[in-house]
Amino acid sequence: MDLKKLTRAPFHLDEAALNWVQRTFAGLSTESKIAQLMVVLCLDTSRENLETMCELGVGGIFRMPTRPVDRLREEAEWVQTHSRLPMLMCGDLEFSEGTVIGGADGTAFPNQMAVAAARDPVWAERMALVAAREGRAAGFNWSFTPVVDINANFRSTVVNTRSFGDNTRRVMQSGRAYIAAMQREGMAACAKHWPGDGFDDRDQHAVTSVNPCGMDAWEATFGRIYRAMIRQGVLSVMSAHIALPAYPEAGYRPACISRKLNLELLRGRLKFNGVIISDASVMAGLSSQGPRARIVPELIEHGCDIILFHNDVSRDMGLLSEALADGRLSPQRLDDAVLRVLGLKAALGLHRASGRRVRPLSAVRRQEHARWARQCAEQGVTLVKDEQRLLPLSPEKHHRVLLVQPNRRANSFGMLPDLRLGSLLRERGLEVTTLRPDVEVRREDFDLIVYAVAEEAYLLKSSLGLNWIDLHGDVMRAMDRYWHEIPTVFVSFGSPYHLREVPVCPTFINAYSPVASVQEAVVRALLGQIPFGGRSPVILNGASFNVLEASPAVPFSNTP
Repeated sequence: MDLKKLTRAPFHLDEAALNWVQRTFAGLSTESKIAQLMVVLCLDTSRENLETMCELGVGGIFRMPTRPVDRLREEAEWVQTHSRLPMLMCGDLEFSEGTVIGGADGTAFPNQMAVAAARDPVWAERMALVAAREGRAAGFNWSFTPVVDINANFRSTVVNTRSFGDNTRRVMQSGRAYIAAMQREGMAACAKHWPGDGFDDRDQHAVTSVNPCGMDAWEATFGRIYRAMIRQGVLSVMSAHIALPAYPEAGYRPACISRKLNLELLRGRLKFNGVIISDASVMAGLSSQGPRARIVPELIEHGCDIILFHNDVSRDMGLLSEALADGRLSPQRLDDAVLRVLGLKAALGLHRASGRRVRPLSAVRRQEHARWARQCAEQGVTLVKDEQRLLPLSPEKHHRVLLVQPNRRANSFGMLPDLRLGSLLRERGLEVTTLRPDVEVRREDFDLIVYAVAEEAYLLKSSLGLNWIDLHGDVMRAMDRYWHEIPTVFVSFGSPYHLREVPVCPTFINAYSPVASVQEAVVRALLGQIPFGGRSPVILNGASFNVLEASPAVPFSNTP
């Protein structure tokens, strides 16, 4: 690799940073070069395990951001002090119900779809500022955000609320605002998931998924989006386990091991000069493609600069060494990848001691972030329809409320807390009864029914649809519908597509995110204390969805 490329976008290295890269690279053994291409998932952040990572000389570690911020900061400071080369400290700093940076210490910002519903790219900018500032205070310097996928398929369980919606222009505007703000704060951003997700309803955690667009359609959508992110100066792109068979000779190979998609399309045609990182290499969208001894070297040889996640990092380093010895991995690709990794570190200022220092966030900043979260929530809550002219609710007229909500909330990693909507309504003076098997639903007993569900996009979810047995309590009551007898409002704090499952429910609200600020905003809007400020970031086709239009056909095998 020509070192001068590191003086250009997106790195923009000055002479001192470039000299550091050159000196550091010259001092690396082959084994050390290979180690720099590893970003390791560290669920175990014990001192012993962190010492092992430092001894191996890996390029970076990925930590879960939801643990106490003081612990995260202490870990990062220790790693940066004891690692021979500065570390890339990575995380998925997305905002969902379960991914608040610092857990209870952090700001629970609404998710990307809620941000898009707020209708102004300033909310994407502020979302990025919160992630960058609070992430840096916890010792992170690289966030695998934003998601710039297009949620074109309402059945997608892994894109949906993680996206800025289904409109190419909105995704572009929001993504650019996000990247500019995040990188201005000294945190590297990462556009994902190359070459574009959201059309296939399958999840690349479980299978190689497919972007079914023809190249003209791809250029008009994902091509425009990624060109915009590159022009904005995004430092990294995540190459996913997604195929783009319309690209000549790309076939059904996932992008992460596709020379055509990484080196020819992304580097060549789109002129991306930054770091390409694979999506997690332990996901079945890649592991299903072949033995690890083959696919690990292909990740680097075919265009990725960093391999994300390893079941055994030492073994994967050995597989790259073997491939280098037998010619399956070229020295040129190895060196090119290492130089870009070092260039990313220098672009973040990690070659300087001051660039590795972790600074706590001030109370004033945290208060500002909490205010932004509340304001974004209020701007994003969307009234889809109110055919019965039910709203605003009156505590006198709608005093007796029957609340219907999930009895058991969980994602792929475990249980989630109950929604707070009932307690928030009670605080406003309403009498709230939660539907249980022993509760009879009768007009004389209730003035209002409120459905409250929360299904955010998440990995390895089979569906985001409604579980009527859980909601109503048993299989026979699952088929009951009450809105013809009792005024009813349906609120989704997750997927906006539940309208498809309750098309004749007369009052329907999309709130997109179940974080506390959004639940509070919904109650205030229901009572008329604030207007419904949001606009749907996805097309909702009224009472029914055209399945053929919303779900483009994709092959059910990876055989061309």
